[in-house]
Amino acid sequence: MADVEENFLCPLRGESGLRFAEAAGRLLPYLRGLSGRKLELAVGPAVSTDTTTIVVPPELSLFQEEADNFFLYKLIVSFQWAFIAQSTLTVSPRHEGNDPHGEELWLQGFLRSFSCPDLAQDLYHLLETARIRRFLDQELPGLMRRMRQLAARLEPFPAAGARKSRGMAALRDLLLHGEGGNFCPDSLRVCLPIVENHRQAGSADDSIRATLA
Repeated sequence: MADVEENFLCPLRGESGLRFAEAAGRLLPYLRGLSGRKLELAVGPAVSTDTTTIVVPPELSLFQEEADNFFLYKLIVSFQWAFIAQSTLTVSPRHEGNDPHGEELWLQGFLRSFSCPDLAQDLYHLLETARIRRFLDQELPGLMRRMRQLAARLEPFPAAGARKSRGMAALRDLLLHGEGGNFCPDSLRVCLPIVENHRQAGSADDSIRATLA
């Protein structure tokens, strides 16, 4: 009763959020058809994957229309599938590899080896997100065209985590949108050649090398 517009009129007009339980019946077959594997879906507070299960939000209400929120679920699932298919989490040097019986991926130890592990994690994730976007542009061009149409209706998202610095935001814009170079802090300009080289990245190994650089 306190908010008639949100709690009654919006749902009546079909302008409410979409719960995962309502989307799962269509979303799971989409994921399995896309991957060719029996991947699972689950809900949680943050989007993630352990390469066998993809965790998505329990509800999406970023858009007013249910169809747009369902597309956002598809987009989340598609990106997480691509991270799995492109070995973002299972990357490792050939001479080391990941122990299938171990509890830690090679990537975890690699990121912990930095003096600022959280920053290294943010950088690697950003580099891989840029690479995966290029991969999805080739594999699912229709999906990515729709993504750009919807993104144009939204305010820009802040840089992830606590490190919402001007430098990280500029690096994100460079990697994901190819813009922002003119506004880079001087301390970030050394990264410009690395970013340019990464545009040709074809594997997670390239993102590892760029993170080191």
